[in-house]
Amino acid sequence: MNPNPPKCCWRRDLSEFRGLNDRERSGFLICLEWFENFRLRYGLPADRDAAKAFWADQVKREGIEREAWQFEQWGEAIRWYLEWLKACDLEGKDHRSLIERARAAATSTGARRGLAPRTVECYSAWIGRFAKFAESAEKMMEVQTGTDFYKRLWLRRIVPIPLKGRLSMRWRFILSTFAEWRIRFSM
Repeated sequence: MNPNPPKCCWRRDLSEFRGLNDRERSGFLICLEWFENFRLRYGLPADRDAAKAFWADQVKREGIEREAWQFEQWGEAIRWYLEWLKACDLEGKDHRSLIERARAAATSTGARRGLAPRTVECYSAWIGRFAKFAESAEKMMEVQTGTDFYKRLWLRRIVPIPLKGRLSMRWRFILSTFAEWRIRFSM
């Protein structure tokens, strides 16, 4: 088993897929972003069961009227995504997003270090936010990106000033583990 399989990105593959026109591609993108956000919010794996849960909870939500074209287009988007997942598995590629890989690395590192489960969960969530901010594994490794993220939190007052010391301790943990994660991200 390859510990660092090649990565594939559904957004990139969708943009290069020749079976859709620009309008259909835009509709698929909106639906699949919605699905990915739902899946990540609830910590669901990328599979048919997550798609069913998404469809039942979000698309067929009670009290919201949908038009026939929405069901048709969104259903096609989900089918495309599930086929894309199969293709990734057949090729032995990792389909997880940067956020998912970063959170998994944080969870693994925190567990190996013997941190409390709630602490690991908290750090994992912050690492996921940082991965979203950085937008690439390469940028996650840059000190300047970490500094910019920290400044953004402080300037937006997401983190109150009294917690500055605690946040600094968390960031020391986070930044100290990046070297360990570099191997897993296989830039």
